[in-house]
Amino acid sequence: MINLIKSPFFREKETKVALADFVRTADRLSMDRECIRFEEGFAEKQGRRHAVFVNSGSSANLILLQALLNIGRLKKGDRVGFSALTWATNVMPIIELGLEPVPIDCELDTLNVSPTTLQDHIKDLDALFLTNVLGFADEIDELRELCGQHDILLLEDNCEGLGSKVKGVHLGNFGLASTFSFFIGHHLSTIEGGMVCTDDDKVWRMLLMVRAHGWDRNLQRRDQDGLRKEFGVTPFFGKI
Repeated sequence: MINLIKSPFFREKETKVALADFVRTADRLSMDRECIRFEEGFAEKQGRRHAVFVNSGSSANLILLQALLNIGRLKKGDRVGFSALTWATNVMPIIELGLEPVPIDCELDTLNVSPTTLQDHIKDLDALFLTNVLGFADEIDELRELCGQHDILLLEDNCEGLGSKVKGVHLGNFGLASTFSFFIGHHLSTIEGGMVCTDDDKVWRMLLMVRAHGWDRNLQRRDQDGLRKEFGVTPFFGKI
């Protein structure tokens, strides 16, 4: 029998003891200091300005698309191309949020969309959501250039590509934003969990709000004031 999953815990015995101690002693388990430390450390390691932690890679895909809709970077009915070799939770948020999914063929040797397979759809797309299957990518720098030329939002599902690089650049850093998974079968595990990374401040602020179902309690006061002016919302300054 070949094991498909190897434990992704670093120093597994010590990690489990530390996890048990955290659960036993922490005043609050969810969205507290350890979460912020992890987000900041992950963003630094990935080379992105911001990281937003969620409960799964599937949720990461969902809140990213919802945030882009909320700030007007996407709108209902927009056509979103996606790698035909992907997971269901890359396609379902597109459908659920009223966007139009457009499957794009992948190359056999790279398992991903190439500039060639993109050409048949490029004039009709508003966004492209690549899946870096098993850490593979095609000519992603050229894909980024094509998307820029045609005003297409480039997004990356990098759940299986953590640590992979193309020409010295981390996968997950080629588009506006990228998603990650910390499921037990991936490179880094939080048992369950996911992340969205971006360099865009506006996207980051909206991701924090979408994660909290519209509450802005995770934002700084200046960001709350800015969102109130822009979207006409009433800030929530309370603590959980």
